[in-house]
Amino acid sequence: MGNTDDRKVEIRNLSYDKVIKRYLEDKCTLIQFVNGVFEDNIPIDAEVIWHDKETVDESNTLRVADVYVRIGGRLFGIEFEQGDDTDISIKVFSYSLRGARRHGITSSRDSTTIEFPRVCVIFLRSTANTPRKLKWTYLFPDGQSIEQDVPVIRLEDLSVAEIRRRHLMPVGQFKLRTFEPLNKRNIDEFRATFTELETALTESIADGSMTREAAADMLNNIVDQYNNAVARTDMEVEPIMVTSITETIPWADYLSLFREGRAEGRAEGEAVGKAERDMDIAKAMFRNSDSSPEVVAKNLRAAGISEEVIKEASEYAKTQLPQ
Repeated sequence: MGNTDDRKVEIRNLSYDKVIKRYLEDKCTLIQFVNGVFEDNIPIDAEVIWHDKETVDESNTLRVADVYVRIGGRLFGIEFEQGDDTDISIKVFSYSLRGARRHGITSSRDSTTIEFPRVCVIFLRSTANTPRKLKWTYLFPDGQSIEQDVPVIRLEDLSVAEIRRRHLMPVGQFKLRTFEPLNKRNIDEFRATFTELETALTESIADGSMTREAAADMLNNIVDQYNNAVARTDMEVEPIMVTSITETIPWADYLSLFREGRAEGRAEGEAVGKAERDMDIAKAMFRNSDSSPEVVAKNLRAAGISEEVIKEASEYAKTQLPQ
C-alpha cells in the first residue's frame, strides 16, 4: 500500500447509484439536478411525481430504472453507469419504452398518444470507447424516419467548477473515481481535484444551495474514494481523515504534530518510554489542533494511542485553556 507509517486504510465499497438516488429523493435537489443534467430551467416549485421505476421485460425479468420522474408535467429518465456497457443504447431505450408504456400513455376509443421521457445517461467512469451520445432511430410503415439524440454525460469530462455550476454534486462527489488507477501522471491532479471538491461543498453551504448535513455526507464519501484509491496504489500517498465539512484535516498535519511531539520526547532523553511519548503526542494534538476534542481523540485512536492516554491528555488540555 502507498500510505506511510504502516497505516492500513479500510476499503469501503459504496453502492454508487443507491447513494446518488438517496440525494435525489429531496424535491429541491432533484429539480436542480435535472436542470443541470438537461441544461433546463424548471421552476424549483414545480410539481414532482416520482413514478414507479420497476417494469418487467420480454423475458419476464424485473428491471429497475435509476430515475423515472415527472416534473412540471414532463417525463425524465436518467441512468447511471459505472463503466462501459456495450448494450447501453438498447438497455436505456428499453427502460424508456417500458416506462413510457406505463406512465406516458393517454388514449381514447380511437387514438393513443405515447410520451417518451427526456433521457440522459451518466457514466461515472469511462474509457476511450465510452460513447459521447446515443442515437435512436424510429422507422414507420409510411416511410417516416425520426432520429433522437440522447445526451451522455461522462463525469471525467466535467470540471469541478462545472459540476457545481450545474448542481451535479450528487454524481460529482464520485469525480475521484475517474482517476483510478492512480499513477505518476495523474496523482497531482487527483489531489487537486479533492481540494476543489471540498471547496465546492463549502461554497455550496455558504450560498445555501446545499445543507451542511448533505455536504458533510458527500465529503465523507469523497474521502472514502480518496483513501480507497490510496490503498490500491503502491505510491507514497498519505490518507486523509475527515469527520465533517468544517473539520477536514489532512493526515500530513497530524503527522507533523506527531513528529514534533516525538522530537520533544527525544529531547527529554532517550529513556522516555512509549507511554510518555504517546502522552506528549496526545497533549500536543489537543493543545495545537483547531479541531474539536472529539475529532482529535478519534485521530489519536487511529494512530494507536490508548484510551487512557487520550483521556488524561484531554483533561490536561482543559487546564491549559485561557481563563
